[in-house]
Amino acid sequence: MHAKIRRNEMLGSINLFIVVLGIILFFGFLAAWFSHKWDD
Repeated sequence: MHAKIRRNEMLGSINLFIVVLGIILFFGFLAAWFSHKWDD
């Protein structure tokens, strides 16, 4: 039982890490795209 809870916590933190990473990459891509557009 304990191992199952521990694994769920680990999966949750991994999912959170992926979501945060995705958001950072997404905003970085948006910023690069907009700055490139403004350069035109």
